[in-house]
Amino acid sequence: AIAGLLDSYPHCWLVSYDYTPEILALYKQHRCYVYRLRYTAAVRRRGAEVMFFSDQLQVPAAHSRGK
Repeated sequence: AIAGLLDSYPHCWLVSYDYTPEILALYKQHRCYVYRLRYTAAVRRRGAEVMFFSDQLQVPAAHSRGK
């Protein structure tokens, strides 16, 4: 899985997924930012996404939740 590979990746990285408990569990050791989106492909709906960041990536404090 990507989550396992990123633990040893030597460069800064950022990944984004749908907000689900399973994804949160995979990346629980990393900082994250949850945000809401409006989807308009065929059917309008609202959803949540989550971004996870490497420890080396500088992210504004307002957009990061600690480990």
